[in-house]
Amino acid sequence: MIYLRHVIWGLILSVFFLATNCKDEKPSTGVHKLPNLSLLDWSGEEVNLQEDFSGSVVVMDVWATWCEPCAKSVPVIEKLKEKTGNDFVFLGINTDQNKSPEFIQDHAEKLGMSYSSLLDPHHVLVDLFQLEGLPALFVFSKSGILLYKQYGIKESDLEGLIARISAWKSLE
Repeated sequence: MIYLRHVIWGLILSVFFLATNCKDEKPSTGVHKLPNLSLLDWSGEEVNLQEDFSGSVVVMDVWATWCEPCAKSVPVIEKLKEKTGNDFVFLGINTDQNKSPEFIQDHAEKLGMSYSSLLDPHHVLVDLFQLEGLPALFVFSKSGILLYKQYGIKESDLEGLIARISAWKSLE
């Protein structure tokens, strides 16, 4: 009986210790604003994310040619693109290393990707955003504030994404 009382008190004290001393206070990670970062487009021209897309809602698709889920997400993003207006810019960020821009562009065209892609072969944006996987979808407001982030995009997500369009459009 005394042993059981010690075990119970030990459990109570352990729970109390964990509840008061082990706080889940992870520092905020990742980017919360469209970065002032320049990447190259298909033709080798530099494009600055903040400067070139200011005033537009930016829907960013981070993808790679080797990524099968990325290939499946492109038709969903294309359908989302059809539902948006001129205030939206759809932009791919390709993360392939050791692939030519021509190879990547050809692959994008085979996937049916109508939006432009920038190249991030050194994973500058990937590291900045601390990406956890591909594909990754980010939506930034007209003023560059991160509004939405999602890993993996599938057909069943389309309805929810379309429902968010008017909110994304109205937020500065």
